[in-house]
Amino acid sequence: MSKIYIQPPDDDSFDKFLMYAKQHGYNLEIASFAYSNILDANWREILKDYQQKLRGFKGTISLHGAFQDLTIHSRDKKIRKVAKQRIFQNLEIAKALNAKYIVFQ
Repeated sequence: MSKIYIQPPDDDSFDKFLMYAKQHGYNLEIASFAYSNILDANWREILKDYQQKLRGFKGTISLHGAFQDLTIHSRDKKIRKVAKQRIFQNLEIAKALNAKYIVFQ
C-alpha cells in the first residue's frame, strides 16, 4: 500500500476522491470534520454516510482534526472548553471511522 494520502477538499467530492484512492492504492485523509460548520450541524449524518462508503476500503484512513481558532491552553476557560470539545468530537469520529491517525494542526 502506498504512503500517499489524498484528501477530498469538501464533502461533495468525497465519492470521487474515495474512488480514486481505491483505484490507485492510496490512503485517505478526511478533513470534513475539521470545520465548525460540520461539527455544529449534521456531522453524525455525514459520519454514517462515510462509514457506509468506506466499507471494504483497504487503505489507511487519517482524519484531519479541528484546528481553526482552537487554543487548548487559553487562559479563557470558555475557549479551552470549546477546544477540548472539538478534540473529543474528532476522537469519537476517528474511532467510528477506524482512522489510524488524527492530524491536529
